[in-house]
Parts: sequence; structure tokens; C-alpha cells
Amino acid sequence: MATNVNKTAALVAADLEPGETLLAAVKASPAGQAHQQILGMAGMSQLGVAGAVAGDRLGERWSDAGEAARADAGIHTGQAMQVLVGLTDRRLLMWKVGGLRGRPKELLGSVGRGDIDRLDLGTTSLFGISQPEIVVHTTAGASFGLAVAKINRSDAEQLVAANA
Repeated sequence: MATNVNKTAALVAADLEPGETLLAAVKASPAGQAHQQILGMAGMSQLGVAGAVAGDRLGERWSDAGEAARADAGIHTGQAMQVLVGLTDRRLLMWKVGGLRGRPKELLGSVGRGDIDRLDLGTTSLFGISQPEIVVHTTAGASFGLAVAKINRSDAEQLVAANA
């Protein structure tokens, strides 16, 4: 993992404060975003454009609820399907990722470590398929989830452990 963190730290160095150290990082999907995309695609495959619009509208319920929860914590991910979550000695940060290699493109926001009550690693379900989920709980009472691909579970475990 150290090599992965070192590579990631080099990619996000411009967004870190002087002397700030990246401790762990994992790619994740903000809660609700996958639901909206999958429902839109499913509607398109079944009913064409009208189905895509209907599926997308149905999926907005999950997307909007997830975005509201993240906004309560001070992070706005918008329509980002995947984010890079980084934990430093000072903050929890999120970047929008893009391109073929999924590299960090834009810092979406951060939460100070003093504002984080705890990070939990649990599970969430995406249309009946279980996957790991990091749940961020703030001292202000806000909480939001970040779904993690099963292949990245160990990175999620390290991120949660680094916050302890």
C-alpha cells in the first residue's frame, strides 16, 4: 500500500498543504450516483430515450439524497461517478477522477480531521449486490457513504484504520 499512497500523493501534491501527509487513499463511488446511472441505462435499453429519461429521474432520488448528505458535511461531488478519497494527517479530501487511468482531476472538497467523528467500514447494496462502504460521520451529526469496489476493500480498510 505504501507505494500506492506514494504514487497518489505525487498526483495530488498541488492540493495538499505544506507539510501535509497523505496516509491512505481509495477510489469510491458517492452514494446514489451508481443507482442513477444504472437506472438510466436500464431504461434506455428497455424503452429508448423515454425510458432513459424515466430511469434517470427515478435514480435522481438516490443521487440527490447522497449529494445532500455530502453537502451537509461540506463536500459537493455533483455528478461525479467516481472519486478518490484521501486521508491525510489533517483532512479527508475528495477528488473527481477521470480519464482511462482514473487519475484525480479536481479537488471537490475536504473535511478537517477535527470535524470527523469517525469512519466506519460496512456494506451497502447496489441492486442486491453487496459491496464495501465507507461511512463518514462528522462531529456536526452529518454522515454520508462512499461505495468501494470489492477489489479495493483493503485500501478502504487502511483508510478507516488510518483515522483511528
